[in-house]
Amino acid sequence: MMAGIETITRRIAESAHSEAQELLEQARVDAAAQLQQAEQQAVLLRDQVLARAQEQAQQIKRAAESDVERDEKQQLLQAKNRVIDRVFDLSVQRLRQLDDDRYFTVLKGLILQYARPSAGELVLSAADRKRMPSGFMHLIDAALGEKGRLQLCEQSDETINGGFVLRYGNVDINCSFAALLAQRREELTQQVY
Repeated sequence: MMAGIETITRRIAESAHSEAQELLEQARVDAAAQLQQAEQQAVLLRDQVLARAQEQAQQIKRAAESDVERDEKQQLLQAKNRVIDRVFDLSVQRLRQLDDDRYFTVLKGLILQYARPSAGELVLSAADRKRMPSGFMHLIDAALGEKGRLQLCEQSDETINGGFVLRYGNVDINCSFAALLAQRREELTQQVY
């Protein structure tokens, strides 16, 4: 009877041991599968993080390049504006330095272009009044004919740095060289840009 119990016990122990080995082997297989799955997920996650980091780096690079390009364009625009300002200043200076005959020939052309068909006044700076050739106002009136009549304003305007102002009652037509160039500035600067 004892031998029967020992046999049963041994069979139970062997069966338990075999079952434990199977469970242990299954656990090893499951663990290996989970480990492999975790490694695959880690590789996938790493690749996604790297891809996002590379995209962010590209965005930062593009933004930096755009900033540099914008700054270069801004500096170029400022340089062009300085050159245009200098050219305008030199143009006014050269016009002012024309000899009296040529200077007043330029003024005559501008007066005829901007005069209105009514009586008005010609306003000059004191310096231009002094250098005005005698008979200039008669020459202007003759050239205007029926288009209008201008008389020289008794008061000079020292804000005029070359050119003149035509005054018709309360309406002033600023024909100073600076004002005329400013009116054409946009058109002229478009040619430079």
